Order: sequence, then structure tokens, then C-alpha cells
Amino acid sequence: MQGRGRLADRGRRGRSIALVAVIAVACAALIGGIAYKLADRHGPTSPPAAGSSTGVAAQANPAATVRAYFAAINEHRYLRAWHLVGERGSYTTFAAGFAGTAHDTVKILSVKGDVVTATLAAEQQNGSTKTFSGTYIVTNGVIVGSDVRELS
Repeated sequence: MQGRGRLADRGRRGRSIALVAVIAVACAALIGGIAYKLADRHGPTSPPAAGSSTGVAAQANPAATVRAYFAAINEHRYLRAWHLVGERGSYTTFAAGFAGTAHDTVKILSVKGDVVTATLAAEQQNGSTKTFSGTYIVTNGVIVGSDVRELS
């Protein structure tokens, strides 16, 4: 009789271990899902519109990266834009820099190697427009430098 008790205990122990394993996998999946959602919590809840250049195609060429950067800003996906500039500086400071901007319109003038020359019209929330001109240096799908100045 004692032998049967031990077999029953092993069976219960095996089921308990299996239950703990299932719970651990479920918790890991839940945590992974939450981390995924938080990674771009400032983005829209729906996918980018067709023709939007905020996807992987941005790494295809420097001009596409610059376009993706401004598309992300216009979509208020500041975390995505911050990633496109190599996460330089504080994210909070980066995002706060767009507080008065309603919409950016970028025009690519030329691309020479990794250097993109562009103009930018930044429509402000107060109705005014600021105009900028300059260059962006793009390496491996990341804007690593820029020399952009406001035009008077």
C-alpha cells in the first residue's frame, strides 16, 4: 500500500510542476505583450496609414529615413522619431521640443551619399510657420547628425 501512495504523490507532483510551468509561460507572454505595447506607447493605436513611411523601408536610403522621421513626428510617434535619431539626449526633452508644432512638411532637395539636403516648413499651433533648411547625415537608417537652421 505504501508504494501506491508514493506513485500517487509523484503524479500529483508532476501535475503541480506542469501547472507551474504553464503559469510561468503565461506570465512571460503577458509581460512580453506589455513590454511590446509600452515600447511605442506614444504612437497611434491603429497601424500607420497606407503610404506612410515610418516602417522598415526607412532604412533603405537616407531620404526615406528623413521622411520617416518627419512622418513619425506628424503622427505624434515621438518615440519612433527619437529612435530614428539614435536616441540622443533625453526622450522627454526630445518629445517636448515638438510641443508647439502642429505639422511639419519636409522637402528633400538632394541626396549625396549619406547626406540629405532638405527644407522644412513647420506649421505652429498658433498658426505661424517656421521655415528651416539644412542637411541630415544618415547612417544605417539613423540620423546621426544634422546642420539645420531656421531661415529668417
